[in-house]
Amino acid sequence: MLTQQERDLAVELLEASHRDVCDGICDLTPEQWTFRESADRWSVAECAEHIAMVESFVIGYLSADSEELSTSPKRDATVLKYVPDRGTRFTAPQFLVPQGRFKSPADAMMELKSVRDRSAEWFSKCDDPRSLARTHPALGALDGYQWTLSISCHARRHLDQISQIKEHPSFPR
Repeated sequence: MLTQQERDLAVELLEASHRDVCDGICDLTPEQWTFRESADRWSVAECAEHIAMVESFVIGYLSADSEELSTSPKRDATVLKYVPDRGTRFTAPQFLVPQGRFKSPADAMMELKSVRDRSAEWFSKCDDPRSLARTHPALGALDGYQWTLSISCHARRHLDQISQIKEHPSFPR
């Protein structure tokens, strides 16, 4: 069972990562929104879309039947450390690759809010997220609490990517 401190941390991270992503994209021009550092890198628009796609997938994944897996609360620190770390690059599975759905930051923020509201609702209604187990493609068996932490950490990872895009010398000013 989660402690109140763990529950509070997850809610705080969900709220902060959502706020920070929206703050990072809200005032971009169309040129900034679609700017790519190179052909093989994502734009801010694609990062925002990917964040929403992954979060929506995770909530659906957690809402399905749990797997019989052994998880440990000790993995919390692993999630908090490694998911936001951009030192290791991952290739998104094809079904989570952005398709250009968001034409503007406003479109993205509306979808990000909707998805985050569903995540927060799932977490608030889940009596014991520790009792749910699903396999993460990179981290292995995670419980529902760890998956909730990963939602925030994944958004933070791509917020760092967005910041990197915005710092690029060719980024439109």
